Amino acid sequence: MSADLPAPEDEFDRKLVSDVREHGWHCVLVANEHHPEHATQNTALGSHPIYDAALAYTVGLWLTKQHSEIALVGRWQHSHAIISAVVDLIDGGQSFVGGDTSEGVLPELTVRFDPVSDERRQELLTYASWANRRQPFQAVQLVLPDPAGRWPEDPGYQGHPQPLIG
Repeated sequence: MSADLPAPEDEFDRKLVSDVREHGWHCVLVANEHHPEHATQNTALGSHPIYDAALAYTVGLWLTKQHSEIALVGRWQHSHAIISAVVDLIDGGQSFVGGDTSEGVLPELTVRFDPVSDERRQELLTYASWANRRQPFQAVQLVLPDPAGRWPEDPGYQGHPQPLIG
């Protein structure tokens, strides 16, 4: 699997590049405290600004599998495993674009995929942008329902805050 990746500048970059070359992707986990400069600025995004939530996203899917990068917003305990389940489906031949749903990611629940806006892709998926040498790439947000199957925008939603980045 040959991806034209930038030269690593530090140990984090080396691990990311190694994972993309060996596995076809890398998962970046970003805690909300890594965006403190934005925590009070972006309230136009709703009651839960994106910078108040953790974020996990893939790097490498666009380069190695010609698939949109996957972003999962929220402080999910098993975010890497959830994203890995999506990548397993991609490896099995499935493809996900904005508007798609899947029953194969979480047991007994349907997940959905929303498009990620150009602005949020560049602003939040910084390592994916770096790996793609600042060239355009696609990304979708993996949106998870609460245990009752309600989406974050539904009345009565009782899951982790998941600001939509579309």
